Amino acid sequence: MLVDGCSHTGIEEILQAASAVDPHTHIVFGGLHLVRTPVPDIDRLVDSLKNKWKLDKVAPGHCTGEPAFLRLQKAFGDDYLYAGAGTRLEIP
Repeated sequence: MLVDGCSHTGIEEILQAASAVDPHTHIVFGGLHLVRTPVPDIDRLVDSLKNKWKLDKVAPGHCTGEPAFLRLQKAFGDDYLYAGAGTRLEIP
């Protein structure tokens, strides 16, 4: 599990650093800092989170941005959890 407040440095760079501790991150919670990112770059990142990093679930928060929320929700389906302010998520 990876929890970040806002991925200013880039979520893939954060996942790369986390992979030194555990090669598989099951879920990312937090802001992905994509609010001003062009849609083609968001599409590439969503594909990478799903297929390269093989995240089981994603729980994007505040600074992810509406275009990315929509694309992540489409890609992850039931494995998409919105993690906005005040949201409570149970971790089994």
